[in-house]
Amino acid sequence: MNKKIITLISTASLTILSACGGGSDSSSKPQPAPTPLSVTASNSSLSTNELETASTSISLTNASGTVTTSNNYSGSGSISTTINGNVIEVNFTAPDVENNIEETFTVSISDSDETKSLTFTANITNTSGDKLVSDISQVKIAFDQQDYFAELSNIFTTYNKIVTLTSVYSQSVANNHHTQFNDVLTSANASVTANEITPESIQTAIDSYNSNTLTETELSVIFNDATALLNEKSLPLLTSINDIAKQSDKLPELLELSFQVNSSLSAFIGNNNYGEWADNTWQYKTDFSIIESVLTSTCLAQ
Repeated sequence: MNKKIITLISTASLTILSACGGGSDSSSKPQPAPTPLSVTASNSSLSTNELETASTSISLTNASGTVTTSNNYSGSGSISTTINGNVIEVNFTAPDVENNIEETFTVSISDSDETKSLTFTANITNTSGDKLVSDISQVKIAFDQQDYFAELSNIFTTYNKIVTLTSVYSQSVANNHHTQFNDVLTSANASVTANEITPESIQTAIDSYNSNTLTETELSVIFNDATALLNEKSLPLLTSINDIAKQSDKLPELLELSFQVNSSLSAFIGNNNYGEWADNTWQYKTDFSIIESVLTSTCLAQ
């Protein structure tokens, strides 16, 4: 009787131990932690001109599930991303800017487990502003040297010689005209130098633009004021030249002047009254071929 009881107890104990997992179980081993998402930018510092696009890429490692992107950018340019497998192409299109500036944006990459973010900087060059600085620097040089009316002086000298050589005027009359023109020229120069636009004020404006305390638009106003001043003060010189041109059918009267900069300051190059651009080359109208000859020979001589 006792042996049967012991046997039953032993059997029951084994059954209970087996049911409670008392034996070894391979399924209880700890699972390895997932490898985190890794993102790396090929270049985090971009450079581009205004209204142009700079590109970089982001490499992904250990991405799981679906990958998506988003960006955080408060500027007026634009950002686009394209996912190609484990590489994300990032394109930054710069806005139109008033100065050379640096902008910052963030691109976030998400997979099924987590999100990683990368910060980029974009150095934007204001190309139109740089050209304006170059142009107004040419105006400053002319104001420094006070030779803004050199073209008109050379044209007057040529016209005065032609009317003398063709016996329209005697040499003494031509000499008187030259003296009168020089008086007008001196007065015109004095009117320009008495104005508030000076070489020093132009340089101050350039320095302010370069330090981002003056915008391109504000610098453009100063440039336009300077060229408008030259247009105005050149009118008496224009009249003196045309007074001689009217005495000879060989000399064209000058039309309205427009001072502008195309590599150098000129009242004629770029002025549609006198010619036009063709394949980046200024071509004078046939009626003003003598003006071309005078200014070209003068430039070559200089």
